[in-house]
Amino acid sequence: AGWIELDLGKDRSIAKVELNFPGGAIWPMFKINIFGTGQKPEAARSWAQEISGPWMVANRGFDGWISYYGPLAQARYIMLEIPEGTPAATLAEWRVFGIE
Repeated sequence: AGWIELDLGKDRSIAKVELNFPGGAIWPMFKINIFGTGQKPEAARSWAQEISGPWMVANRGFDGWISYYGPLAQARYIMLEIPEGTPAATLAEWRVFGIE
């Protein structure tokens, strides 16, 4: 179990998050949570989730990047919450898209 957190520097709009998993090894399940400036990680709210990473890689075409969409939201921090017992995977890069 664990988490990875990305600090955007200030509250920004978030519409899409892209994750790069080189080699096709992706965690089977994880959540993308968000929270704002002045909030603690415990206050994070769910924004998107992966429920079957290997199925997605096998059936949707995979070039190393996976896109996740959630409701347009304001947040400073994006947290990937990875469940206990999850097999290892390499996350090489993040891209975050929003509206300015």
